[in-house]
Amino acid sequence: MVSFAWATPPYQVVVTDFPYITETNTQGQSIGLGVELLEKISAVTGFDYQITHVPFKRALRMMEHGQADIFVGPYYSDERATYMNYNQYPIYSDYLYFYTRADQPLEDDMQNWQRNYANLATLDIAVIAGWSYGEQFDHHRSELSVIEVESVESALKMLSSGRVDLVAAHDRSVNDAKQQDSDTVPVQKLIPAIYVNHGYFGFSVETVPINFMNAFDKAFQSLRDSGQFDSLLKKYEMSAPVIEAIEID
Repeated sequence: MVSFAWATPPYQVVVTDFPYITETNTQGQSIGLGVELLEKISAVTGFDYQITHVPFKRALRMMEHGQADIFVGPYYSDERATYMNYNQYPIYSDYLYFYTRADQPLEDDMQNWQRNYANLATLDIAVIAGWSYGEQFDHHRSELSVIEVESVESALKMLSSGRVDLVAAHDRSVNDAKQQDSDTVPVQKLIPAIYVNHGYFGFSVETVPINFMNAFDKAFQSLRDSGQFDSLLKKYEMSAPVIEAIEID
């Protein structure tokens, strides 16, 4: 067991509503793949932590201003990397797709849109505030009719009512939203994917030393090598991440 004598325990961990990654059960307890990984890594390394469940945007602000030490599950982005370091290997990957109503036939040029954004120029697209949809989407965003909403649940309700034509999201969030609201209209996704995002543990650049991150990564690697990580992925019916390691200086 590694002793973090240089740290001031407990580490302040923020989590938010990431379906299957970090959620809150009916007893108010934090659960999910990321929470269980944190527990196992803590057991190996011996560091103490305290979890606080907050809205997504607040979690980012807390990390940006050094008010929290660890954020479980955020996607990597260059902007966030200015105030968050990331563990070496992702804990999950999300393929982002455009979803439309399954009860409405698709035009031929949308059946296989091949990331030709010109085909979508006349459609209203709901995107989730704060989500990263990749450089190609960002490049074409000004050419599209984009409506920002706060949640996938809100986006799917807008799709059901005909207020938007497409929702940009991923299977994990769409499946969770459909479980929460059985009245949600059936959806189909456009192939290929818009982009693939990868979720990590984020560490405050202000408060978390690199030697802590190195020990954290070593413990996570031991879970990967032992098969415990794969067992957790199976438990939450998630596929293995699909990205190479991030190089940490």
